[in-house]
Amino acid sequence: GYVGAVSTVPEAISMPDSLVYRILAIQPDGEEVVMSSRSEPLVQPQVYAMDYPMFADSSDTFAYTWRMEVAPRDGWVSPWRDGVLALVVLLSLILCGLLTAFLVHWRMHQMLLFSL
Repeated sequence: GYVGAVSTVPEAISMPDSLVYRILAIQPDGEEVVMSSRSEPLVQPQVYAMDYPMFADSSDTFAYTWRMEVAPRDGWVSPWRDGVLALVVLLSLILCGLLTAFLVHWRMHQMLLFSL
């Protein structure tokens, strides 16, 4: 019963290697029983909670509240985010410099025309 169900949970959930997960059963007294866990910490996991007390009597293991937490192994932030952010800042600075040079050149051209 209980041991067989718990031992098949990891095989039943075939997740890509890029995801980490934890499956917990929350007992009526609030204690959390970890059914399946990976050693990596979960960074801002998505949590899916399921209540099944209506389908089983209170002495049944499956009457607990079940919670599954899933998160990407490397977190939700893409590894190339910092590079793209630096590129956007650099391009913004270059554009500011070009605009400033154009406005200075245009103003000098106007001053030259007015001096004639």
